[in-house]
Parts: sequence; structure tokens; C-alpha cells
Amino acid sequence: MLQSKNLRQRQVARQCSDFISNIKLNKQKIIDILAPYQPQEVTLYEIERSIDTLEKISKDSSYEGSIEKMAVFMPSNLPLYSLLLFAIIPSFMAETEDLRPNSIMQKMVF
Repeated sequence: MLQSKNLRQRQVARQCSDFISNIKLNKQKIIDILAPYQPQEVTLYEIERSIDTLEKISKDSSYEGSIEKMAVFMPSNLPLYSLLLFAIIPSFMAETEDLRPNSIMQKMVF
């Protein structure tokens, strides 16, 4: 069990690190995609909060995939940060996750 938990912690830390790298690498693309929906200052705030949250999550030990299935409904405000809070982080705790974005998010991303 301890070995499994340690393995899961390392996986979560790696996934968080990869996501942070992708956010930093694609920062301008994220700003451009969200520009029609919100001011740039808001997007920059989301990027900072997302990176900070991911750095803290990678150090947390409570993500073991202990929930079998989870359903998540996405809000339309703060799309990047909401994706992190309502989809990515919960996916660390669930074996499977069903994500339903609202109609605005569906048009933006899907």
C-alpha cells in the first residue's frame, strides 16, 4: 500500500510538473484563446494561480485514486483555473471522470 501510494504521489507530481511546463510554454496561446472572453489581466491571474496550485498539489499526499467514478460540471468563469480545479485535480482522485463543460466552454474548447 505504501509503495502504491508513493508511486501515485510521484505520478501526480510528474503530471503537475508537465502541466506547469505546458502552461509556461503555451502562455501566449492561452492568452490569445481566452482574449475574446476575458481581459488579459484575468488570464494572467489564472495562469499564476494555476501554476501555484499545481506546485502545491504536487507536494500533497492525498491523491490516491480512491474514488471509482466522478462526474464534473465545468463553470464558465475563469476557464483555465476552473479546468484545473474541477477536472484535472479531481482526476487525480478518481479512476474515471466524466467532464461536462457548459455551453460556453463547449464553444471555446471543444
